Amino acid sequence: MYTDDTYYWSSPQTKDANGKLATYTDNDYIYDNYYKQIQKGVKSEFRTSSDLFATLLGVDLRDNNYKNEVLYKVDQRVGYFPSYTYVLAGDENSNNETDEKVYALYGEYKQGISDDLSATANLRYDKIDLDYTDSSDNSLSKSFNVYSYRIGANYNLNESHSLFINYSTGFRAPTISQLFAGDVSTYGTTLNNPNLKPEHAKNYEIGSRGTLGNINYEASIFKMDRDNFIMKTAGNYGEVDSTLTDIWDNIGGAKHEGFELAVNSKMNESFSYNLAYTYLNAKYTDYENFGIHFDADGDGRIDTGEVEYTDVSGNYIPRTSQHTVNFILNYQYNSNMKLSTEYTKKSDYYADDLNTLKIKGQEAINLLAQYDAKNDSFEYSLFARVDNLLDNQYYNSARASSDRDANLIFDAEDISITVNQGRTYVAGLSVKF
Repeated sequence: MYTDDTYYWSSPQTKDANGKLATYTDNDYIYDNYYKQIQKGVKSEFRTSSDLFATLLGVDLRDNNYKNEVLYKVDQRVGYFPSYTYVLAGDENSNNETDEKVYALYGEYKQGISDDLSATANLRYDKIDLDYTDSSDNSLSKSFNVYSYRIGANYNLNESHSLFINYSTGFRAPTISQLFAGDVSTYGTTLNNPNLKPEHAKNYEIGSRGTLGNINYEASIFKMDRDNFIMKTAGNYGEVDSTLTDIWDNIGGAKHEGFELAVNSKMNESFSYNLAYTYLNAKYTDYENFGIHFDADGDGRIDTGEVEYTDVSGNYIPRTSQHTVNFILNYQYNSNMKLSTEYTKKSDYYADDLNTLKIKGQEAINLLAQYDAKNDSFEYSLFARVDNLLDNQYYNSARASSDRDANLIFDAEDISITVNQGRTYVAGLSVKF
């Protein structure tokens, strides 16, 4: 069982209770968010094998509960002209609970075709039941029945090197807010769509793995096509004018393709390392309606004609770095204690769908010390780490989708950022019975 209770602020405040732009500090936010989740589940697998084939049959059952309450932290004017609503601090924005039940059955069959060639096939069936209730006495339900599968082959070139190829499918079910909460939260502006279908992905991969001396490697090129991409009809982060209805729908598409390399080696009894590099080219393939609002008449509202719509198909997906490097050097001090140094770097990325605001990448060095031990009844692990050892300054995330400062220019001043907290010290204990 896994539980999580989280409280956080969201939506930086830019306007006062009457909808007028004002200056605020980094601690001024619009919403108080109270989120709680409980996840329970059981998973069981049965395996058989022989000289020529191997099989696996598994079942995955989950029973999850999610509670989400959002309150206004400050007085605000919400909605579109002329139907404004004035709310007070402490007023409820939304208060809902969702029960999620997942029943999954999956299997795998691996067949040896020759001494060097083998083939694998996987099939998985998921039944997802969602039951939603909220403080407005809404009670809604939705079920999904989804199949996914993978087929692949592996060919041994020799004792040290092999080639592999895979094709697989995947899915992402709509979120609770997309299905249910868009038009049933007190002041929602994007309508929910209970007829949404899951997003589907097709994955292609070809590569090689093996050993070169004492070095293990795996290298592959990949491509993922996503369709039935769930977006707002104004675009994922876009806006609509007051005469149009914004609603979640299966209207978008995206493509991810690139190259991955993973290398690891045990240099001696004490030292080992892991190196990973990813090149990613992630672009929209179908995104025709990104809307951005420029308040030309300065009245603080989204009027007809004040939203510019742009076809951003072919643009890079925001917050996806093209280059990512991760290197970990491990020192095994003794059988119980391991010391690690990690270096990670991500290249620049765009904060917006228009691809006009580029954000500098991230770079950090982290340190970790871990002590593991066990006795007859339990295992425990002590750890201490220092993240961002050199106290580098960078953004954990950055996004921009509107002219937030209402100066009729879409620029870096409109970016909403999450700043890395700098050098951080963490220590903990985990126990497994």
